[in-house]
Amino acid sequence: MNICQRGLAIAALGLSVIALGCNQRTQDIYRIEVERSCQQCDLRGINLQNQSLGKKYRISISNQPLSTNPEGLGYAAPVDLTGADLREANFESANLTGVLLNDTQLGDADLSDANLTDTQFVGADLQDANLRSANLEGANFQNANLRGADLRDCDLSVANLRGADLTDALLD
Repeated sequence: MNICQRGLAIAALGLSVIALGCNQRTQDIYRIEVERSCQQCDLRGINLQNQSLGKKYRISISNQPLSTNPEGLGYAAPVDLTGADLREANFESANLTGVLLNDTQLGDADLSDANLTDTQFVGADLQDANLRSANLEGANFQNANLRGADLRDCDLSVANLRGADLTDALLD
């Protein structure tokens, strides 16, 4: 089965996607869900509202043995979207626990009510992004651009904002 055929099976893996052909976006979404990595991907405007890219258990798709810990199956590696273009993406109420979004473009993205626990935004551009009521526990915004971002109803005391630009950000 090639990547295009596998890409059509994405909905069965948990992402609500209608794949009408094997275009680059379909391949990139497949890479996010199955390979857990899509660095430098162009996913502008993608709608992943209420989806979960956070920590989850995974079954090996290779001949490698499953990783285990004392409780059973191990967690999959965090999704790595380093350097991706996610401008105007919709992540409203999504679970992005532990996702790597370093150096990512998230301008005008909707991350409202999202679970961003332990998510990495180092050097990310979140200008004018909506993070209202997002869970920022352990989130790392070091050197991120948060100019004009909506951070109302967020507990910023539990996030790393060292070096972040909060010019014109909406705060409580």
